[in-house]
Amino acid sequence: MFYLNYEDAIIQLHKHKDRIERFLELAEEADRGAFEVIKNSPVDLVNLPTNLDGQLVSPPLFEKYILPHYLEYGSTLKDAGKFVYAHWDGRVKPLLPFAQQTGLHGIEALTPVPQGDMTIEEIDEALGDDMILLDGVPANYFLPYQYDEQLLIEETRRILEVLGPNLILGISDEIPADGDINRVKIVSDIVEEYNSANGGG
Repeated sequence: MFYLNYEDAIIQLHKHKDRIERFLELAEEADRGAFEVIKNSPVDLVNLPTNLDGQLVSPPLFEKYILPHYLEYGSTLKDAGKFVYAHWDGRVKPLLPFAQQTGLHGIEALTPVPQGDMTIEEIDEALGDDMILLDGVPANYFLPYQYDEQLLIEETRRILEVLGPNLILGISDEIPADGDINRVKIVSDIVEEYNSANGGG
């Protein structure tokens, strides 16, 4: 919440559930106007920036408070021809079973080990054949003092092979401030090689 830090929000939800849930209902009502504007805008891609982390949002909290939000706005925006995805960042393995229930086109920033807490194969299974992953390459692979360049190359190729073509490859979540920018070019070259081999452009 913007009005409480995380710990206080959970405490207040426990102590004053009715009041907090009423606040959330009012926030949803306010959001509907914004989403109506987005629905009628020329924007094609819509990110629902929930920025989820499974260490903070448990499966029961997700199912009760986040999933209905996705189902309402995702459906509304998809019906308007938008590509709708959400940002899940961090250790979100406990939430993976909900991915296909969201009804979204894709999820951004699901991060494999060693940065995240899930494997590439677990991400692939969670998203199935109809959802797209945006990002996918762990950001710490761009730290030359931490990981060898060859590992970045091997893992980028593996991500493409396992998750392609339902993939918009990027860095999960973004290149670190002390990351090697030259490694971005390496990933770009690997993508070009993959596209050429698979009939892409």
